[in-house]
Amino acid sequence: MSIVTAKHFWDWFQLKNNESHIVDCKTKEESSKWFRELCNHLQLYYDADFRPLLITIEELGKAAIIFTAEGEHNYFNKIEELVQTAPQLERWRFVALMPPMPPNATLEKDFPSIDLEPDELFFAPDYLEPVDGRYNLQVFVKEETGINADEMLCGFAAQIVYNVLGEKTTGLNINEIRVSYLDDVPIEIRYTVVPLPQLPQYLPIEILTSYTINDQGELTQKPWVVNK
Repeated sequence: MSIVTAKHFWDWFQLKNNESHIVDCKTKEESSKWFRELCNHLQLYYDADFRPLLITIEELGKAAIIFTAEGEHNYFNKIEELVQTAPQLERWRFVALMPPMPPNATLEKDFPSIDLEPDELFFAPDYLEPVDGRYNLQVFVKEETGINADEMLCGFAAQIVYNVLGEKTTGLNINEIRVSYLDDVPIEIRYTVVPLPQLPQYLPIEILTSYTINDQGELTQKPWVVNK
């Protein structure tokens, strides 16, 4: 059970808000201290150690905090409850769970030894069938790339999926991700594969919590920061 409630967290945040509303304006030492306090209070609320992502939105003159459970779907409701009860603060925006990002986000930093672009990994839309509501995703890479289809490449593929779907859709709907060589599968599958970043276009819209269909019938990402 949480030691700190959502109300207690926001009471603390508002108390600190006047001195820390745009963290980039503070000294590095002050920012680090404030961020540690933020993480400590969140840990007491989550009863788990998840670190938020703090960013600045220069065009709005604001800062945003993305509260993430790092894919642990059992904590999604708790994070969404926290953001739903957030106060309206002029210089802050609060986001529940990581929204979709560019397919290559964090790949160079997290997988420096893998020299592949996201669209060099593939999947077969015809074989996307949920099991008990969750998808086991088979990903393919061409053997000619010289990249081993090993556990690290599975992590690489999983990060691309997380990037394009966002945290909530990935956590609730993607189960296991495996990688194998495209050259080893039947030829009829090879002719049906599409690049992995196109995955959102082949999943049911009702599970794509960060996407919508626009007036032209196209799949588009919802804005994750609203200028209220």
